[in-house]
Amino acid sequence: MPDELLNLLSELVSIPSVTGEELEIAKFARSWLGEHGIEAKLQKVENNRFNVIARSGDADKKILISGHLDTVAPVRGWKTNPFELVVRGDKGFGLGALDMKSGVVILMNLISEVKRKDMEIICVLTIDEEMHSCGMYRFLEESREKFYGAIFTEPLPGNKIALVTRCFGRYAVDVKIPLKGGHAAFHGAENVSEVIRNLASCISRLKSYEKEGKIGKCEYSVSMVKMGDEFLSLPSEILLRINHRAVEGESLESTVEEVKEAFSIFNGVEVQPIERPTPFLEPFCFDESAEFVRKCMSIIEEVAVSPSVFDGNLTAMYGIPTVNVGPVGENLHRENEYVVISSMKKVYRILKHLLNTL
Repeated sequence: MPDELLNLLSELVSIPSVTGEELEIAKFARSWLGEHGIEAKLQKVENNRFNVIARSGDADKKILISGHLDTVAPVRGWKTNPFELVVRGDKGFGLGALDMKSGVVILMNLISEVKRKDMEIICVLTIDEEMHSCGMYRFLEESREKFYGAIFTEPLPGNKIALVTRCFGRYAVDVKIPLKGGHAAFHGAENVSEVIRNLASCISRLKSYEKEGKIGKCEYSVSMVKMGDEFLSLPSEILLRINHRAVEGESLESTVEEVKEAFSIFNGVEVQPIERPTPFLEPFCFDESAEFVRKCMSIIEEVAVSPSVFDGNLTAMYGIPTVNVGPVGENLHRENEYVVISSMKKVYRILKHLLNTL
């Protein structure tokens, strides 16, 4: 089975599946599952975008296992072909090798290998996790099933395989700052340099709103800055996207107010939540005494907090006890992304044992 894991990972990495372009990999996954004795169907999310849903067993006790098919777009700086798995020692390099095609490989093999008469395993491979979690949202809205628990195989950066039982939430807002603009030849660089200094001061001020929760410490970050155009004109507006990695007790409303206050030095500043077709992902922190979580912890002793949001935030918001255990590696969303191959094999063995003993 370990060699089959690596072979399947190589197949998946070779199929481009940047968010919005997941059709080919969804068809491949459905076909592969069918060839391995598992009937799978495509669930339409929107035009030419489909989740893959596979089921094994038929019982009242239902376990959801899930991961996402999409990746971010390749960035500059790759030393290898991002769409070819390149193995060097214990590292497998390739776009999505870590985030999260190695996790998908684990799930596809688990659903084809684990057979339980007293439990139904539902494997959901989703689209759009890197954007708005439209795939998982569609599945949960249409399914409305009661699950004993949900297991995800999202990766963790670093070198420790751990069970995630807590996760930050994410709120995001756009900040629009109006400027005077005008012909650049008549106003020079001084005007813009002052604006940028003030902008940096406002961004630094966001740190004063960071607070501690049971999950950890919240954090503000900037993921987009837009200003100016190709004409010989000074910018008439600056647009920033501010992300808030939130802890329990924080909300979208409190995020908007804090960002407004941080940028209040600019007259006429506007702060609006970004438009998204799904709810913002709220933080979760499951009681470790809950039966499902406790059983998972009895097998995976190392417990961690997910540093980022994922589809598991949604299952938690729907009241499903949710954990995550995935392979490790480095360079998520960067060039030369890699998964530690032995960790993928180890997570597969751990989860196979877990599903056989739950």
